Amino acid sequence: MKILVLDQGNTTLSVALFDCNNIIFKAHRTTRRSELDYELVVEQLLLQVRHEFPFLMCVGISCSAPTLRAALLKKVSDLFSGPILDISPFIKMDIKCATANPSEVGPDLIAAAQAAYTKYGGNIVVVSLGTATTLTYIDSEASLSGVVICPGIGILLQAIKRRVPHLPRIPFEFPKSILGKDTTTCLSSGIFWGHLCMISGLIEKIRNQIPTGFKVVMCGGHLSVLREHAGFVDFFEQELVMHGVRILCEKNVLPLEDF
Repeated sequence: MKILVLDQGNTTLSVALFDCNNIIFKAHRTTRRSELDYELVVEQLLLQVRHEFPFLMCVGISCSAPTLRAALLKKVSDLFSGPILDISPFIKMDIKCATANPSEVGPDLIAAAQAAYTKYGGNIVVVSLGTATTLTYIDSEASLSGVVICPGIGILLQAIKRRVPHLPRIPFEFPKSILGKDTTTCLSSGIFWGHLCMISGLIEKIRNQIPTGFKVVMCGGHLSVLREHAGFVDFFEQELVMHGVRILCEKNVLPLEDF
């Protein structure tokens, strides 16, 4: 049973081909805002797995960029005639969106929450490291009951480059020491150690509000940069969103096929 998953974040489109629970192919591309350019990016990625289309149970789509959603759905439907699942708070899933306005909950948060709940159960915080850094709490009753959204590491680096262009380039890597010795290492420490401390501090604040010994799972594109230093995290899952979309496809498409 094969499922193709597309995860469109704010700046990157990722594709993963699942054979049962295993990812057998994955790729990603940075996306631009021109609709013509974007459709070409989608088509180029899908052409890499086009030979698998006859064997797919469905295509699952998580799109967190509203301006790109229509173009992504159209391009996929033009190339694939089978079932397509667009992740939203209104599909069949194990978790419940207990926020003030469920329609505002992003599909990536829903997919990550579903995957975390499936694998680790409730009472868990999902830390997702992407364009934004998010912390999502799923309680013991499977309710997605709160989220924290912060600027991600990439946004912070871009802001420094844009607002203070004369500063040296900061490499996208975790500094070895918290105390820098020159401008570059000082800035790097503030960005990377500061971001890690922000996450751990937010988790402690959540513990003060929800003192129930919850678990923490970290995922997302920047996971490899922080993982070594995130001792407060219980589990690391690079492709948690992708697995969540796969699980939601199985829940929503398989019953239809069996019926």
